[in-house]
Amino acid sequence: MEEKYLQEMMTISQFSKLAGISRKLLIYYDNSGLFSPEYTATNGYRYYSYEQLHSIFVIIVLKELGLSLKEIKEYISSYSSEDEINFLRKQDEVLSKKIRQLESTQDMLRSRLKRAEIARKQETDRITISYEKEAPLFISAPLPHIKKDEIPFEMWNDFAKNCIDAGISNGYSDGYIISKESLEEKHTDKIRYLAFYVKDPAFSNAVLPAGTYLTAFCKGNFDTLSTEPVYRKMLNYIENHNLEIAGNAYEERLLDEVSVKDKDLQLLRIRLQIHYK
Repeated sequence: MEEKYLQEMMTISQFSKLAGISRKLLIYYDNSGLFSPEYTATNGYRYYSYEQLHSIFVIIVLKELGLSLKEIKEYISSYSSEDEINFLRKQDEVLSKKIRQLESTQDMLRSRLKRAEIARKQETDRITISYEKEAPLFISAPLPHIKKDEIPFEMWNDFAKNCIDAGISNGYSDGYIISKESLEEKHTDKIRYLAFYVKDPAFSNAVLPAGTYLTAFCKGNFDTLSTEPVYRKMLNYIENHNLEIAGNAYEERLLDEVSVKDKDLQLLRIRLQIHYK
């Protein structure tokens, strides 16, 4: 009788392969009371039914969602249909949050790749004019046109919190935005916004407007680099080439301390929106 019954069952090795889970883990689940075989023979061999594949797949998914074995056991052993609905809704929210975090991480990696490719072929002694497509940004609340070295910790902290709340990963290209008004008054060291140069619009709260830009690059330690000489060249270029300031200037760190070990080799891109008179 037992032999006929076992013909319809799977050994632990067979079940392990179908379920994509190790024999060792199945034995651990059995010993801990989380998931036991359909039948254990007198010789101690474990046998599983095909119906049990559904249960083990649920356990695997719940484990991947980060639930402890205790939580999984409680869910499996004591839920009602109403409990299951509430539980699954909660886990759906958790999973959606994790997916957004992964999407943010992927977007950040793609952003770093793009800026590394740009930085590799740029020269710091050139000023160029180019058309830029609209690009997503995540920016801070407006700052009171403050100098870079005078930005208080609280403002950086608030911006960091806003980034976390928006699900934005660390590692994006960071920088500053200088307002059109400050540029016209030649106060090129006065910051209006802190900025992250995200790649996916889903993580943005602002944009770099489409339009014509004057672009320059400069090398140096981002924390101490003076951009005033570069802006002076850019403003002189505007005056000498029948151009006008049309919008803000966008500073973006292309190479950071992760990209280059020597901080003096960090690379900053400045894009200043212009138009022809």
